[in-house]
Amino acid sequence: MTPRFFVAAGLALSFSGMTFGHEFCGRYETMRARFGHMGPAPIPSFLEAIGDTDVLDVNFNIEAVPSTRVISGTVTYTIKSNVNNLTAFTFQLHSAYAVSAVTLDGRAVTVTALTNPNRRVNFDIPAVQNQVFTVAITYSGVAPTAAGFGSINLGTRTGTTQYWETLSEPYYAYTWWPAKENTTDKFTATIGVTVPSALKVASNGTLTSTTALSGSRTKYVWTSINPIVTYLVSIGATNYNVYQTTWNYNTVAMPVLFYHWPEQDTAANRTAAQTVIPMLTAFSDKYGLYPFADEKYGIYQFTFGGGMEHQTFSGQINFGESLNAHELGHQWWGNMVTCARWEDIWLNEGFATYSEAVWYENKPGSTGAAALQSAMNSRRPTAFTGTVTRTDTSSVNSIFSSNYAYRKGGWVVHMLRGVMGEAKFWPGLADYRAAFAGKSALSSDLEAIMSARNGSSLATFFNQWLNQPGAANYTYGTSAVTVNGQNYLNVEVRQTQKSTNAAYPYYQMPIQFRYTDSSGVKTATLASQAVATQWFTIPTTGASSAYALDPSDWILKLTSPSVTHSYAAGPPKVVQVVPGGRRAPETIRVYFSAPINLNAAAVTLTSDGQALSSTVSVSGSTMTIVCRQKMKDANNVVLTIPATVTGTTGGLALDGENGQTLPSGDGLAGGAFTRTLSLQ
Repeated sequence: MTPRFFVAAGLALSFSGMTFGHEFCGRYETMRARFGHMGPAPIPSFLEAIGDTDVLDVNFNIEAVPSTRVISGTVTYTIKSNVNNLTAFTFQLHSAYAVSAVTLDGRAVTVTALTNPNRRVNFDIPAVQNQVFTVAITYSGVAPTAAGFGSINLGTRTGTTQYWETLSEPYYAYTWWPAKENTTDKFTATIGVTVPSALKVASNGTLTSTTALSGSRTKYVWTSINPIVTYLVSIGATNYNVYQTTWNYNTVAMPVLFYHWPEQDTAANRTAAQTVIPMLTAFSDKYGLYPFADEKYGIYQFTFGGGMEHQTFSGQINFGESLNAHELGHQWWGNMVTCARWEDIWLNEGFATYSEAVWYENKPGSTGAAALQSAMNSRRPTAFTGTVTRTDTSSVNSIFSSNYAYRKGGWVVHMLRGVMGEAKFWPGLADYRAAFAGKSALSSDLEAIMSARNGSSLATFFNQWLNQPGAANYTYGTSAVTVNGQNYLNVEVRQTQKSTNAAYPYYQMPIQFRYTDSSGVKTATLASQAVATQWFTIPTTGASSAYALDPSDWILKLTSPSVTHSYAAGPPKVVQVVPGGRRAPETIRVYFSAPINLNAAAVTLTSDGQALSSTVSVSGSTMTIVCRQKMKDANNVVLTIPATVTGTTGGLALDGENGQTLPSGDGLAGGAFTRTLSLQ
């Protein structure tokens, strides 16, 4: 699901002390104030393991009477047993409902009430592995008081108009039908609903029949041929005004439905609602074809604050642009691919939040990268002490945290794109879709797929941003130097987030650094590690100026933008090596980013593992090595400079790693320099 925290286009909703100028996904605060029941919910308890049964199909034949709040009917499961000797099927149904009959393949069997809402169907004949069987549950009762974000509501709107609405996420489907509450067992569904004839019914999939019944009743049947998870099964029923348009995309011509409240069926609202047409195109271009193109997409109005991404038919309080984008984005991320556990709800909500920004980046007439940056800046978290991974899933409040599941979750997607780059990120999402379309995924699944596409592990990235609190904070200082006629810029980067909270980690992240030199505006990527301070040296063309660290705000920071500090001398780096030739004596010169102190005896020059006779001298930032021995193999000469070399200012040890790529180093003091020389 998607608890929404913002409800009206052009209006700002005050929430947790903050105000937002866009429709930030939001039913949380609205529903908490309205229903109150947002704390611990009954946790499903299964006699059998959830994976012992595979629900293939669910057929609903139910009736609702809004005036009396009575729901009754039969829900029939088609199930495959994944184990031998299966003796029970556990489902959840609120104690407000009486179960009058249960059949197993047409035979009457007993049902045992466990701790509310858990009930167990007792098999008279055990099922064997791969056996497909049906369980039909007939029930009736007065719908209980709405829980969670609303779960089930039957009543009136505008005083007299009857309505019926559901919003089951995360685990409240049991308040209106006998459900197997989980996020991994998807099924096809036939949703037959009888209501008073004044009502029109919106539901998942395709409307396959409408039948007038006695007593001024009408039965609507919607069919979902694509797999759907329990919490996404939905009903919206009231006196809707209904209209339809078509989305055309390549060879696809798909119906798009709109169910408006009559009192809000205005030209302005119709125009606002139909922004989902270009959104379908923009998201299909980025994410792959809309996953339910063989059914439909639609929006029906409902009374909950914000919206809910019911599969193929989103319920929304209004038609705000961000809300439209958020709910539509969920059709890929949340519906097609569903989080396999509520701890990983960011896979739904973070991706949908980022989809809002993707829309603003790619909508017709967009400014592109500038619009993306603006959208993400307006979606920054306002608290950082929690984690994106939601460790407490007994509480709706905890699961659907606006700061962590939504905002920071959206930033994780944004930063992942920045780390991987365009050429890997979007194909990585395509890989993720291909692997888990119609299924459920864990954060670890996304990590594995994106790491494979990236060509290197992203485990550190995922762990630091999902499982640890906080965000980064940077300051930087610069110092320009000229060495052997070449200009360089030394950049000192400090991570300062621990001064805010000692529990916040240091982050390993590539950081963009922008500067201007005589050849124009340039960007270097600094390989920041999980340490307090690092130093980087960048070759420049002439003098440099106009510095900016992370200028496009790809990294989530406690404060933005990064600020400057006075440069503190860092470890010297090797910036140039000018080799001599094969004859003796030959001179090799090594240039450093800063003047050095040196124990000359520790520098070695070898050929085929044998030490060569040489003398070493230092003047400022230049080391001169005179080799007095002719080399037999001038292509296999190795120069080694130990980490005992220190800078004359600051005294930090040589940063010499990665000697084949200059400037040397990993940004930290204390690394020896080794380079294989090719002498002429």
